[in-house]
Amino acid sequence: MGSELARRLPALPGHDTGLMVDGRGAGVMATIDVRQLDDDVVRRLKRRAAGNDRSLEGEMRRILARVVEDGVAAKREAFRALAARLRRQAGGSPQTPSEVLIRDDRESGHRLG
Repeated sequence: MGSELARRLPALPGHDTGLMVDGRGAGVMATIDVRQLDDDVVRRLKRRAAGNDRSLEGEMRRILARVVEDGVAAKREAFRALAARLRRQAGGSPQTPSEVLIRDDRESGHRLG
């Protein structure tokens, strides 16, 4: 980096990642080193990157971002399915909005402890 304020923090024990931070503690960019990849995997990744008109590094960024996004989307869908099932189980029973329950509890002077 061009600044003497930037420095690399060491990876946590058991992790192969480090984090670049600036002098103010703000994250600049994480770096991940992947070791001991099978040569065939690397060749296929390079071929895939070339087919997508990206560098190997760019292709890896894209793959990792997509995997994380897919995981979030799967959790979101599972939550929606659970919420729909709970609504069906409630079967039209009147439900008190949570803000009303919280307000009533606060006004009652009830304290945890």
